[in-house]
Amino acid sequence: PLQLQYVHSQTNASAYDYKYNGVSFYLEYSGFGNLHGIPGTCIDMDTGEPTNCGPDTRWSPEFTIADGSDCSDGTNEYLIKALRKEQRMQNVALSNCSALTLTSYDLPSISLWVDPDIGSEPTVTNAPAVIGGVLQ
Repeated sequence: PLQLQYVHSQTNASAYDYKYNGVSFYLEYSGFGNLHGIPGTCIDMDTGEPTNCGPDTRWSPEFTIADGSDCSDGTNEYLIKALRKEQRMQNVALSNCSALTLTSYDLPSISLWVDPDIGSEPTVTNAPAVIGGVLQ
């Protein structure tokens, strides 16, 4: 595996990952899609809050490395680009949803459904007219 040094940059003091601004991390790249060493925590799947790791929890990184961030193995510089990203919504008070309205739609009845059918398979009596794009 390739050992890389990455310095996290977050200048927004109100951002959740600001505590890592300027902190150096030693990451391990072990092949396509495998970059390890980002600190993380377990999240309760029901509440979305940090919790002790165990059943019904999910490990989540403490921060995201921005695409185009650089890191180094001491000799060479490398750029980081995510293959996948995840977005989680924040919990809000139920009262934030009280003004929402739903539109009611008339749905068709199941009795109107017709089983799709293209008919019977035709009976082929002659040789093919074209084989592999060549007219016979």
